[in-house]
Amino acid sequence: ISADSGSFEFGANVKTAYFDQSLESLKGSKTVLDEIWDEHRLFNETKVRNYLSLFLFRGDDVFKNVDDLSGGEKAKLCLLKLMLSGANVLLLDEPTNHLDIPSREALENALEDFEGTIIAVSHDRYFINKLAKNIIRINPDGFEKFNGNYDSYCEAVLSEPVKKAAIKEDKPNLYKIRKERMAQINRLS
Repeated sequence: ISADSGSFEFGANVKTAYFDQSLESLKGSKTVLDEIWDEHRLFNETKVRNYLSLFLFRGDDVFKNVDDLSGGEKAKLCLLKLMLSGANVLLLDEPTNHLDIPSREALENALEDFEGTIIAVSHDRYFINKLAKNIIRINPDGFEKFNGNYDSYCEAVLSEPVKKAAIKEDKPNLYKIRKERMAQINRLS
């Protein structure tokens, strides 16, 4: 999609890969094994199967037809393709949608080992908390950057209203202030 306004330019050595939550990049007539192997012809079968096993495709699962995969299995396959793409910037649009807990853990482990930049849009707070090093909150007036994970973000966002309330009142209702601020965070998330 072209930009509404403004411009951007990637650096000379930046190679991006995009995870689309609609999973439209898969070809239904292939097997799981072929979906990877067709893009990585120099890999032997053992290497392809080892990569597939990292995303929980084991045994006969590698021979399943892509059309027959569940939404979670398709998401895992797309994420593996992304990881093998050679990109140094991953753009992830809701990467944990459709994933069960073991699949989420496999994804988190793979992303923790990724040496490039990850830009993720997610409502999965556990995922954000585990992987984020910076949080960017987009507002109508621009954006705010918070260093740290989701817990750090919440602490920074919650502490400011508490401090302001403490100045205004002798005995502020900290519980009420925190609850109101959490409701505001939830609306923004």
